[in-house]
Amino acid sequence: TPNDGARALDDSGPWLVPGTNWVVGAGKDHGVTFVVNKNNMGRVVPNNTQISQTMTPIVNADTVNNVCFYNRVGGLGATMYTWGRGDVIRTYRWLGDRFNRTPAVSGVITSAPGTSGQGPLALSADGSKPGTGILWGTQPIGAISTEATTLDLRALNKYWPGVIYAFDAANVSRQLWNSTMRPADDIGIWAKFDTPTVANGRVYMPSFSGFVSVFGLLSSLAPAVSTLTPSAACE
Repeated sequence: TPNDGARALDDSGPWLVPGTNWVVGAGKDHGVTFVVNKNNMGRVVPNNTQISQTMTPIVNADTVNNVCFYNRVGGLGATMYTWGRGDVIRTYRWLGDRFNRTPAVSGVITSAPGTSGQGPLALSADGSKPGTGILWGTQPIGAISTEATTLDLRALNKYWPGVIYAFDAANVSRQLWNSTMRPADDIGIWAKFDTPTVANGRVYMPSFSGFVSVFGLLSSLAPAVSTLTPSAACE
């Protein structure tokens, strides 16, 4: 039940598959993902037979904001991306009314194992133009073995440094860049569950260090950092 261990059913937030009547949602109930018809949600039915699909794309993990969707034409086609704790990025193809349960492509970087290791994801692309899709993901650097360890670190006001990655959206096993490649790109202390924001050719990443990092093409954009004054320790 939702009250059993705070297993909210839709922490990812419901999202519509573009151009369809299908709604996808997932949450803290071990990452169970639901695909339902928004025009015929069916109310409560024994054994959930009104639900088009129930699947668990994230292995042994919750789903908070570590899922995104690319409505691409060509290549892999429309695809859902997930990055669970202690797991690699996985991609699932959309089949029209459900997802293929077998990952089309999997990444090679394993996320941190604790609750905070769920990798927030965002995607940028020039529509379906080949070679333009980039999957952005962020992680804490360092092992987080249990939720208790994470809570202890919060109490001590100690946080993990963070990293933001850029992956080829067509092949997530191919890393294009990450923020540890040069000191100037350091994003500071990792802000738990904060998703990279992409707008107007820039990528914005907040931190618990009191600043927001802004990334763009070096050939056209000067480095920019917005400094904030934190009002209190964040969780």
